[in-house]
Amino acid sequence: MSHNILSKVDRALAAYLVSVGAGTINDVYPAKRSDNKALPNTVCHSMKWRYAVPHSGVYVVSAQVMVKTLGAPELDQPALDVENQSTFRVADTFDAFFAGVDSSSEALAAAITAAARGTAAEDLQDFTIQTCEALGGDAGNDRNGPAWVDSIDLEIVCCPRDVS
Repeated sequence: MSHNILSKVDRALAAYLVSVGAGTINDVYPAKRSDNKALPNTVCHSMKWRYAVPHSGVYVVSAQVMVKTLGAPELDQPALDVENQSTFRVADTFDAFFAGVDSSSEALAAAITAAARGTAAEDLQDFTIQTCEALGGDAGNDRNGPAWVDSIDLEIVCCPRDVS
């Protein structure tokens, strides 16, 4: 059992987004693997964790999913193509975090857990997401390049063990 929880959450979120068609394995990345990738792409970045209760093994993770698209069309590219590409990609990605969510995010958490366990990653086979809540989001120019970034902020309660 590995407590590298931020990496596990990044990879679980990426697997989930691919499983629901909000990108492919070629353009949805955990943050650690996202440098110098072609646009459009999606980056899953878990930034911070804390224990829900000290020494409990249950983590509360702050994560952000960033959809990066071209901010302006290339010389030969129609502006509407760029706008539609961004609009649909952001919609598919953000909508994925509201799927099955009513008064609880248990169904969403189960879907993310199933996607993570469906990968070949040995350290995700017992990993469990218990809740995943959208807290907010933002948008703006990417400070590292020519991209526009739309982000959704998530709070995830998870455990490196199987608690289902």
